[in-house]
Amino acid sequence: RQPLNTISIAAQNVSMLLERDAVTPALLEEKVARILKQVERACRVMDRMRRFGRKTSSELKPVPLLEVARSARSLMHAVVDQSGIVIDVDIPEGTEALTEELEMEQVLVNLLQNARTAIVEAGAGRSSWVRIWSSSDRDDPDVIRLHVQDNGPGFAPEILNHALDAFFTTKAGDKGTGLGLSISNVILREHGGRLHIANAAEGGGLITLFLRRPGIARIIPIARQSDIP
Repeated sequence: RQPLNTISIAAQNVSMLLERDAVTPALLEEKVARILKQVERACRVMDRMRRFGRKTSSELKPVPLLEVARSARSLMHAVVDQSGIVIDVDIPEGTEALTEELEMEQVLVNLLQNARTAIVEAGAGRSSWVRIWSSSDRDDPDVIRLHVQDNGPGFAPEILNHALDAFFTTKAGDKGTGLGLSISNVILREHGGRLHIANAAEGGGLITLFLRRPGIARIIPIARQSDIP
C-alpha cells in the first residue's frame, strides 16, 4: 500500500493543480516521473510477495545507508508528518552495507510505518519521534548495525517472540496482514544478515538490522531474540 499511497498523493496534487489552472509542463513531468517510479516499486513489492520464503536472486552491492534512510523518510514524510512525528536520520556519511537498495528501502519503510502506527494508537503527542541510526557491532567487525528506534509504547512481552512470524499481527483485520516484519526478516536473511526486535532501555521500540559490511562474504549467524544484546 505504501507506493499506492504515494501514487494517490501525486495524482491528487495534479488534480488540484488542474482545478487551479496551475499545471506547468515541468511540474507535470515531475509528478509523472514520481508515479512511474512508484509503479516500478509496487511491482518489486509484488515480486517479493511471490518469492516470499525463496532464495532471492537480487544482486547485493555496497549501498550507502544514509541515502536509503533518507529515501525511506521521504516516502513516509506525508503520512508521518500528519501524525506529528519527527523522523531523525543519524548515519555518518560513507557508511555502507552489502545489500539491495530498493529492498532495504522497503524494510525501512515497513519499520517506519509500524512505528507510526504504534505511536498513533498509543495517543502520543507532538513530541513523538523515530530515529534511524547506525553503530558498529562491538563483537563482530564484519557487521554494521542499523537501528530504528521510536518513543512509542514499545513491544508487549507476548509480541517479542512472535513478531517475526508470518501473518502474526495485533492490528485489526482490515489494517494489517502480519507480513511486514516477516518479509523484512526474510529480506535481511537473504542479504546474509538478521533482524532483532526489542524495547529500548529508555522505553519505546528498538529494531536492529544486522548487515554485512562491503566485501564480507560470510553469512551472519541467526540467533534467538534473547541472545542478542
